[in-house]
Formats: sequence, structure tokens, C-alpha cells
Amino acid sequence: MSLKFHAPSNSLIVRTETLEKVAHNIFGAMKAIRIATGITLDKYESSTPLSNADLAQQRLITIARDLGIDLGADWANEIDLRSK
Repeated sequence: MSLKFHAPSNSLIVRTETLEKVAHNIFGAMKAIRIATGITLDKYESSTPLSNADLAQQRLITIARDLGIDLGADWANEIDLRSK
């Protein structure tokens, strides 16, 4: 486990490598969602209302944001996953 509680400072220590792995796995999950649903891996225009695939990807972005990880976009359709 790459998390450590530092009692003297009452803080949680997370290694950078751990956050990199989390970001990599989030991008992988988003890529799998797009492949499974036939959405392009490139940036795309999203429809309104959002599809279930769009909503699932948005939840992954929210998870990343809650962990302090910036994936480079606020909306899933703005992320190019071709090289991820």
C-alpha cells in the first residue's frame, strides 16, 4: 500500500507513483467504456441528455478530482484517449 499516515503531523502521505497509477487506471476504464459503447477514443461532442457511457466517464472524472488528480479536462468528451 502506498498510503501512509504520519502521526506527528496528523496527515496522510500518498506517493506520486500511486496517483499516477490511479490516473492511468481511470484513463483505462474510460477507454474501455468508449470501446464497449462504440464511442470514439478522440475528443467528441456529447449529446444531451448525457448517455450512460458519458455519465460513467463523468463519475470517473469526479473520483479523480476528489483524489486531487487533474485529468486535463472537466468533461470526459474533452479527453483524447487514443494514446492512453
